[in-house]
Amino acid sequence: MFATRDPLLINSFANDPDILPFCGFPAGTAQVDMRSKIANPAIVFVTDGDGAMICFDHTASGWEFHSMFRRSCRGRKAITAALAMFDWLVRATGARFLLGTCPIENQRVRWFCRQLGMTSLGITHSDQFGSVERFRKELVCL
Repeated sequence: MFATRDPLLINSFANDPDILPFCGFPAGTAQVDMRSKIANPAIVFVTDGDGAMICFDHTASGWEFHSMFRRSCRGRKAITAALAMFDWLVRATGARFLLGTCPIENQRVRWFCRQLGMTSLGITHSDQFGSVERFRKELVCL
C-alpha cells in the first residue's frame, strides 16, 4: 500500500466505468479530472497500485473514506485491501476513526462497510445523494 498523487493513476480509477457512476458526480458525467482534489493537502489517495484505491479526506468531522475498487478487486480481496489501507492511514496520520456515507440504494457498498467492521450511525439526508446511511469505524494500528 502506498500514498499517491499521480494524476494518471488516480484519474484511471475515478474514470473506470465501474467506479465513476458511484463517485457522486452529476448523473451522466462521462469523465472527471481529479487534479483539484489531488492538490488538496487534506486529501490522501492510498492504493495497492492495481485494483484498489481509497481517497481519505480529512474534514472537520474527521477522516472520511471514499472507496474506488475495480472489478478485479471485489469481495474478500477488496475487504483485505481496504483494511490494509485503513492500517496505512493509522500509521501515517494517527487517525483514530473513519466516517463513511453511502446512498441507501447502494446495497453493495453498505454491505462492504459492514464487512469492514463499520457501525451504522443511521439513515439521514444528504443534499448530494438524498437518503444515506452513515458509518463509523474505530481504528486500531495492527
